Amino acid sequence: MVITAVVTVGLWLADRTAKSVPPSGTITSVQDNLVLTRDALYVAGEASDIPAGSEVWIVVRAGVERLWYPVKAVNVASDGTWRSDEDPNNPQEVLVTTPGAYYIQIYCADMGAIAALQKEKADSLASGIYDGMQRLPRGARFLDEKPIRRTAPEAPAGDS
Repeated sequence: MVITAVVTVGLWLADRTAKSVPPSGTITSVQDNLVLTRDALYVAGEASDIPAGSEVWIVVRAGVERLWYPVKAVNVASDGTWRSDEDPNNPQEVLVTTPGAYYIQIYCADMGAIAALQKEKADSLASGIYDGMQRLPRGARFLDEKPIRRTAPEAPAGDS
């Protein structure tokens, strides 16, 4: 009986310890206060301790509007790295087309948050109207952000 109790308590403590490590993630490819002059941005980083059934999502938050625009879930490789696009020289996934202040953010999303983010993205793509989300779902846990500023592209030489 004593041995059974010790083993049970030991397993309970091990289980509680394993669950107490919060997910973490960083954006490593974007400098703080980056000035973006083109429409698309390559985003990459690292993540660890992402719970089973959860995903790491890239989200663009419009600074002035305080709206969130879900971009995509990223695949976290076995070494903990992730990226928005296959080719860093040809980014196409993270779009910021209107001049202004933005935050490139990453979140760890549980199953409920994943469903809400996917629905928002699908509805926006289907309608062509990108209203953004007033707030993120409860199951989206903030991991990191990088402030950026999108400026108007420079006019080609000879245009006025």
